[in-house]
Amino acid sequence: MFVAQGLHGGGAELVVRRWASRLVELGHRVDVATTTSTPGESELDSRVTRYRMVGGHVLRRARALRSLVTTRRPDVVVSHLTRQNVFLLASLLGVRAHRRPVVAITEHSVVSLISAGSLTGALGRLAARALYPRADLGLAVSHAVGVDLLRYGISPDRIRVVANPVLHDAGGTGSACVPTTSGTIHLVLPMRLADQKQPVRGVETARELMRRGHRVRLTYFGTGLLMAETSAAAGRLGVHAEFPGWVEPWWDGCSPDDIVLLPSKVEGLGNVLIEAASAGLRAVAPSTAFGVADAIVPGLTGVLSRSSDAVDLADAVESAMSLGATDVSPWLSAFTVSASTDSLLAALRSAGMR
Repeated sequence: MFVAQGLHGGGAELVVRRWASRLVELGHRVDVATTTSTPGESELDSRVTRYRMVGGHVLRRARALRSLVTTRRPDVVVSHLTRQNVFLLASLLGVRAHRRPVVAITEHSVVSLISAGSLTGALGRLAARALYPRADLGLAVSHAVGVDLLRYGISPDRIRVVANPVLHDAGGTGSACVPTTSGTIHLVLPMRLADQKQPVRGVETARELMRRGHRVRLTYFGTGLLMAETSAAAGRLGVHAEFPGWVEPWWDGCSPDDIVLLPSKVEGLGNVLIEAASAGLRAVAPSTAFGVADAIVPGLTGVLSRSSDAVDLADAVESAMSLGATDVSPWLSAFTVSASTDSLLAALRSAGMR
């Protein structure tokens, strides 16, 4: 059984859909319980059973989830993201050991660094510190996330890094990119325009590159609260920027000499960096975003900048301009749906799943 906020809207939801669908293909019985009524059933295998824990007070929904788990008796329950992890663990408080399944929580972010200054974030971290030690297994999308889980009372022997199922099994090889010779650097930023992603930093990086004599244009694939601010910054700094909104697959409109830029403050992984490598596009991200180190092979699929400062990002873009075609299919294969699901099953069995 999977517990998630929904089935559409972000990277964690994509993981739930792909794992659930692959598991039923392998012959497992799979339930998905969501805490919102977002769409997404059309992207699930029809053999997956969907439950909704929506409406009413949170205590009522917690009782409903507890009842569902004790009635359906799954071998394992896997929750996704901090809020759902806390919700699941709190719902199962007091359930006797013989009626309690293996409980695995999944983190997609470096929790300690997300919403660090907000009251909501602080309360979430307090709840995680109190409840996460009750989990049988902590699943992390990257080594940075895995290390962060140690801070929440999960012992190292109960933490597993499981690659996200970012790519379909017939993924690319990453061999199409070519050195930038067109005279114009096209930076592609496929991301939400939100504070964590620092979209204005993309504009500032472009301006720094222009100061060094490069012609630069930006394309932001995404929407968000900072779109107006980012557009205004581009106008103020004289940077050509386009905002076509979210396009899927975003890489279809890219050229082999384009460079993907993800200037985030922090990332649990950075799925778009893996998608870029699969599409044969070079990528740049700051090493200070931590989780991105699992999503870029430095010198092959892209460059990790020293920081998210515009000068450091511009240095990394210039380094990435000279990278040529490389077959990284062995590395990419770990992020396919089949390989990721196999890794998930191995982790769950290590925690006692039958």
